[in-house]
Amino acid sequence: MIAPKEESLPDLVSRVIDSSGITARSVAEEAGIHESALSSYRAGRRIPNRDVLARIASALESRAALLGHLAEEVRIRSGIVTRSFL
Repeated sequence: MIAPKEESLPDLVSRVIDSSGITARSVAEEAGIHESALSSYRAGRRIPNRDVLARIASALESRAALLGHLAEEVRIRSGIVTRSFL
């Protein structure tokens, strides 16, 4: 059996940001870092320390939660689902 290729931290951060539909600028602002620093982390030119990585993860989580709430509101207002089912 061939072991799956491990994804590097820069690749993982980039993939999550790209697939989230959230802009890198928004993630950087929410994490309290410069967009250029985030770009360096994504390119593998710099490695974030644990605190910065935790702030990036929190920024992605909070933005994803916000998008989830907005999507829920769209479904409710469009009649796709009612609050009684939530």
